[in-house]
Amino acid sequence: LVLPTLKSRCQRLEIAACLPAEAIVWLAKRHPDIEEADLQSLYDLTGQQPLAADQLLQSGEPNQVLNLVAGLQHWLKGEVTPIQAGQRLHVKERPEMVFDVLFRAIAEAHRHQSGSQIKMKSESVRHLSELLKGRFDHWHLCQLSDRTVKARQAVLSGHNLNAALLIDQFLLNTEITEPVSCAGSSNGAHVCLKQASPVRAE
Repeated sequence: LVLPTLKSRCQRLEIAACLPAEAIVWLAKRHPDIEEADLQSLYDLTGQQPLAADQLLQSGEPNQVLNLVAGLQHWLKGEVTPIQAGQRLHVKERPEMVFDVLFRAIAEAHRHQSGSQIKMKSESVRHLSELLKGRFDHWHLCQLSDRTVKARQAVLSGHNLNAALLIDQFLLNTEITEPVSCAGSSNGAHVCLKQASPVRAE
């Protein structure tokens, strides 16, 4: 709380977020060696947060971040094992980012299933959401969404000592299968979720 005598001497400044086009121009000036398309993708993948995108570019992991969506797509299609996927999805500086991207794609898939015509700005995340929509029914999307949130919280926990292990555990607990009738599914989902084991680092 601020004392009234101090508050009366303060000035309130309303600072609006910069426009996407302005953010891309700013990032391009700071990182002239990065192609504009990659800057746009990084900007979208960080939730259109220019400072976060700038931090990732400075960390030396931009390619790892750009490969997040492709890595998730390969995993959902069953083209790689969970362990192989985990190696592709671990971003050292921001290990929670894989769950940020996945959650946004799940939310977009939910909107599409409910009949929404609003399209996500990020083309790469939109493609991932279309894959999720085609492979998960509503019940499994809700289950995956819940697990994604809990896994992200575990990664960001002060007690977490091994983010890569938590990502591997999350992937192992989501089993990619051929179309079968899963518990709680009414249309034979392509993806079944294993019984979740406790998420903790070792």
